Amino acid sequence: MIMKNKIKYTFEDWFNDKIDYRIPGEIPEGKNELFIFFKGEDLFRQLMTKQDYEQVRKHQQVAYDTALEMIVNDYVRNFQEIYDYSLNKAEYLNNEIRMLQEFFDKDLYRKKNVLAGFKDWSCIKGDEYQKVMKLKALFDSGKSLKLKGWTLNENMKMTAFYKYLQRLIEFREQLKKQGEQIKIKQTNTEKIKDGFNEYGFFDLPMVKQLTNGNKKKLIEIISSNKLPYKIAMINYLGFIKHLDEEYFTTYNERNKKISKWFNSDKDGRAVRGYINSLNSEPENKNRYTAYLYKETVQTDYQKLKKGVLPPCCP
Repeated sequence: MIMKNKIKYTFEDWFNDKIDYRIPGEIPEGKNELFIFFKGEDLFRQLMTKQDYEQVRKHQQVAYDTALEMIVNDYVRNFQEIYDYSLNKAEYLNNEIRMLQEFFDKDLYRKKNVLAGFKDWSCIKGDEYQKVMKLKALFDSGKSLKLKGWTLNENMKMTAFYKYLQRLIEFREQLKKQGEQIKIKQTNTEKIKDGFNEYGFFDLPMVKQLTNGNKKKLIEIISSNKLPYKIAMINYLGFIKHLDEEYFTTYNERNKKISKWFNSDKDGRAVRGYINSLNSEPENKNRYTAYLYKETVQTDYQKLKKGVLPPCCP
């Protein structure tokens, strides 16, 4: 067998794709140069300095991590496009998660490698690094790319699948939390509506001037805002005066009832403070701030009356 002369390779050689074989994972301890063995027709013995080697490895890792992030984002984007037009979004999401989970359950070795954080980047070539960087530039500029499952190697593909699975699971949990929050909000709105209805709120002259749709919107606005706004609004509408004249003989009982509707303190102390701030000099201007909302609630009511819907949380 003929032994050819040793060739010394550099980082630039790798970058310009003049090295077409796998670079070993590490330089032996105490060595400043790396011998690369490649078997072809003859036996080659190539050299690479430690400095060049570390520069190659750094760029390979950047290429791997960058490509992996783009691939996962591409999976998520493609999922989102189908999800947005799906007639049964929950079923589509659950099926996608189930298929990926079954994929990993069938081969626990794949999952073990991914969970162990194994990254196979030693085979990444210079031209592949450049391709990844060009794709990243397009991604960063906002261009839509269809990678269609492109990966640099099998390890990256498995890792991308697993990260995509975790993104879908997180998305499902977010939807669940949002659903719970909407349910709580709807429950509070219904509670206020039922309580108000029992005490003649919808018979108030100012409320009767609103359309049915805007009456509903009014309750949503009251429900969605904080207690100072709530008190300012029902006071402006004449509801507090109506309660005093028609239903309650003491302010204390009235305040407790309002506090119950609005999930405030049991004894109605906060409600009392906010009501007093509207009718007299506030006992604590920094704490009881309903008086600051006098103009806001008037403006919001007039918008409702005209059919211009104000935001729920001004």
